[in-house]
Amino acid sequence: MFLKTTKILGIFCIFISLLQVYSKSFCTKNPKTEEKEGQTIIELTNKLVENDENILKNKLINEENIRNILEGNTAIDELKIHRGLSVNHINQLPFMASLWLDCRRLCTCSVISPTHILSAGHCFGFKGKYSIMAGTVNAIENNTQSLWINIKKVNIFSEDIFGKDLAIAELDSPINGYDIQPVILSSREISINSSAYIAGWGRIDDGSSPVTLQGANVTVWDNEDPKCDGVLKTEICAFGPGGENTCFGDSGGPLLYKNPETNNWEQIGITSRGSWLCEFKGFFTTIRLYCDWIEKITEGKAKCN
Repeated sequence: MFLKTTKILGIFCIFISLLQVYSKSFCTKNPKTEEKEGQTIIELTNKLVENDENILKNKLINEENIRNILEGNTAIDELKIHRGLSVNHINQLPFMASLWLDCRRLCTCSVISPTHILSAGHCFGFKGKYSIMAGTVNAIENNTQSLWINIKKVNIFSEDIFGKDLAIAELDSPINGYDIQPVILSSREISINSSAYIAGWGRIDDGSSPVTLQGANVTVWDNEDPKCDGVLKTEICAFGPGGENTCFGDSGGPLLYKNPETNNWEQIGITSRGSWLCEFKGFFTTIRLYCDWIEKITEGKAKCN
């Protein structure tokens, strides 16, 4: 019963955060994104979702559950970098990108090939036109240094995103130039107590949405630790000793590990969900469990190391 309740609350937490951010428009128009008719095609593995349907109706969450959230009958979580610091230049994390729906900054994502980005499955829960902004740490609508690219198709791993919260989006055109490089995807099993790093454009401590990319050091915890209560076997539990964690707006962003041999960042997880107060218990979808799927969907353009 506890696991079932935790699962329901986890899904509620994810989608109320998206409903909140989606209701806030950050611009009137993306000037660098070509205007196109229609919506981004959303696919589930082995199942196609029609363009004019909202994925919220496809088992991810139903109307009754949404009502319960809006009426305050269910606890919610938010996703942001809590107690993080600004990232000074995109060359520090050249694979970072922000995910936009129409004129709204929605989630964080990582570039995994010149034509693909990786994010959380729950970030694609609305109909509309998705795009990314890359090549800059400053995710604002009129940034002249940024690269805007439309997303033409999204493949979500599973309808049941709980514990399997990942999606791959294919871009309309390849990324060329700018300070953008695909992230290294790791097949390693990360050790308990390892140092890791989180990054995203989620809300900061004062509740505002930052313009500049935020990052923070965190520690990988034992999934059996009571502080990681509710984590699944397919997830990594990570947060910092000083309350550093992901929260509202960081969904889909990477959990990173610095390879001591190469000094390169490797992505080991995807930001999925976290604690209500954002001070502990961040849960991340484990990359290594989905390496075969990632390679298949990208037709070999993205592979785990």
